[in-house]
Amino acid sequence: MNRRTTLKLAAACLAAPSLVRASSDFPARPVSLYVPYSPGGSIDVSTRALAAAAERELGESVLVVNRPGAGGSITASTVARSTPDGYALAVVAPSNLTITPQIQTVSYDPFKDFTPISTFGATTIYLVARKDSRFTSLPQLIDHFRQKPGDVMTAITSIGAGTHLSMARLMRERGVQTEFVTFGGGAKIVTALMGGHVEIAVMAGEILPAITSGDVRVLAAFSRDVLPALKGAPTIQDSGSDWEPDSWIGLAGPARLPDPVRHKLETAFLAASYDPKFLHVLNELAMTPRRLTGNELAAAVRKSWGDNAKLIEMIGLGKSGKRS
Repeated sequence: MNRRTTLKLAAACLAAPSLVRASSDFPARPVSLYVPYSPGGSIDVSTRALAAAAERELGESVLVVNRPGAGGSITASTVARSTPDGYALAVVAPSNLTITPQIQTVSYDPFKDFTPISTFGATTIYLVARKDSRFTSLPQLIDHFRQKPGDVMTAITSIGAGTHLSMARLMRERGVQTEFVTFGGGAKIVTALMGGHVEIAVMAGEILPAITSGDVRVLAAFSRDVLPALKGAPTIQDSGSDWEPDSWIGLAGPARLPDPVRHKLETAFLAASYDPKFLHVLNELAMTPRRLTGNELAAAVRKSWGDNAKLIEMIGLGKSGKRS
């Protein structure tokens, strides 16, 4: 055992008693939720609604901190390196736990560096076009991609996001290609669509108000279950696809989180996910409740890793830098 390892073990032993004592009165100060996306998007807005509901369960403030960038890995890295005391949690999703680590080098291990807490929702992904777009259906858009490759770019939040992988899989399935342009957040894409800077986009629930107002049209929803507000909207299944995106959203703390702290967080956030105001926000964002315990989330991460590994290989997106 070298000197550095010895010092690390000694530090851990000294810290352990203080963490145990601190866990007994947790939380004694505000809890921070780190969000891997810019403000204004569906994940950010839903997390803020969940935080407000969780404050009533925990009896302490729950602060939302936006740390976008690098496919969600900045947020994940920040929390993975934090003290395991429950005061720093990451919003986790397939993007930063099971996609980004497979397509770029990250400083964390999705399986070893986190304590899964719970999930609170699932996103619905939509392929949309401006209301004045020449495209009125998915088959028409596919034909255009086939006849004029590179003529139209598809707006997404980031390479490796669920929106990107979903569209890339659909394009590969239909035998066509599209070029992607990234905006770093859903709210920025809405602005670009409304301003005429892009014509089509693949987005989550932040686009719902523009859909219901008629400013954009749905070319296809990627999920079979269309919200009542969008009854009649076409789905990718309607035109021959038989799959749905991996779309859970949850929370995780750093590894070695004391079990009493983990249990308090899991209980509080699962209870918060039933809050009527939170559920109202989910509905407005075209998101659906999805509640998994920490153990169930750990199993979901393992399954998501395997499923996305196959998808990443299929579309040619990997650490080698090749992108579909």
